[in-house]
Amino acid sequence: MNDTAIACPTCATRLQLPPDNTATRFRCTKCGTVFDLNAPAVAPPAPVPIPVAVPAPAPPTATAPDDEPDEDERPRRRRKRRDEEDDYEPRRKPARREQKSGGGMVAVIAVVGSLVLVGGVVGAYFAFRDPPKDTAKGDPAKEPPRPAPKSVPVLTPEQVVRKVKSSTVYVRTFLARDRGTTGTGFFAGKPGFVVTNAHVIGYGPDKIMVPELVEVVIDSGEANERTVAAKVFAVDVPADLALLKVDAPNLPPPLAFGRAEALVETQEVVAYGYPFGERLGKNVSINRTTVSSLRKINGTVEVVQLAGGLNPGNSGGPVANAKGEIVGVSVAKLRGTDTIAFAIPAEIAQQFADEQVRTGGEFRLGELTPP
Repeated sequence: MNDTAIACPTCATRLQLPPDNTATRFRCTKCGTVFDLNAPAVAPPAPVPIPVAVPAPAPPTATAPDDEPDEDERPRRRRKRRDEEDDYEPRRKPARREQKSGGGMVAVIAVVGSLVLVGGVVGAYFAFRDPPKDTAKGDPAKEPPRPAPKSVPVLTPEQVVRKVKSSTVYVRTFLARDRGTTGTGFFAGKPGFVVTNAHVIGYGPDKIMVPELVEVVIDSGEANERTVAAKVFAVDVPADLALLKVDAPNLPPPLAFGRAEALVETQEVVAYGYPFGERLGKNVSINRTTVSSLRKINGTVEVVQLAGGLNPGNSGGPVANAKGEIVGVSVAKLRGTDTIAFAIPAEIAQQFADEQVRTGGEFRLGELTPP
């Protein structure tokens, strides 16, 4: 060996050799490469190019080609494109470009699809929701006027008495052999119907005497008094109730039923009627009384006991509360006393009247038989 220095085939580092060197295998002190002196030198690695992002040129406007290029021209165009691209910095690998461009396309499609879906939902919301209220200044859209809720006017005591009096009637019943009975009734239920006791028109309590004629006197004793014939529409002897039908113009309005179960002991009520018929005069009598007891069976009011106020002739008349609602129908008094009287609860009378009007009338005679 005449050379006193050798070069590392890997990193090209110069290594100094001793003058009397006879070795042929060496180790590089810098990179640690072991090599033979006679082995061919390995070229150092080429520097790795660093990719630089270059904006892609805008795609040319698509135009319809006049003629398809010949097969011989295609390689020339490819070589020319390569030659043009040699002037730029090293490009990304084609595989990576295709992968990124494909992912970008998927992302764009996903974004567009999401926008379409959101737009559809928003459009459906605005299409089916109620139109928004106009908050702009100017004349607002006027809604159709709503009818005001009907409120029951509060009547004064004088108005209550006048209302109940006008719907209370004097009942005259003509039986066989010129015999007759009198009592009281009142318009209730449907217009044109009068509620009274069954025994007032000859049905009960011990026997049945079919009436030949039943008359109803409206506004008895007043200047506008009038008498109209009535038809016996329905009878319930066990309940001591009867329903008369009157066909005449300008009849008084029916009175409303209240609830006897809402009564309390010592509560003040008013009984309307014609006690003793015409012996006291033709005008209606009004007596204040109080509730003594609510006679119940299994928790249901069957009889309202009053602290007097009833006499013969009051039978079939209305017993009203302070509002003018019918809470009972006068039926009897206990003989020998002046402080014990009875009335049929309003619930029983209302059920009887409504049922008979609905079914067309029925005669319930109980154990009694007509003559």
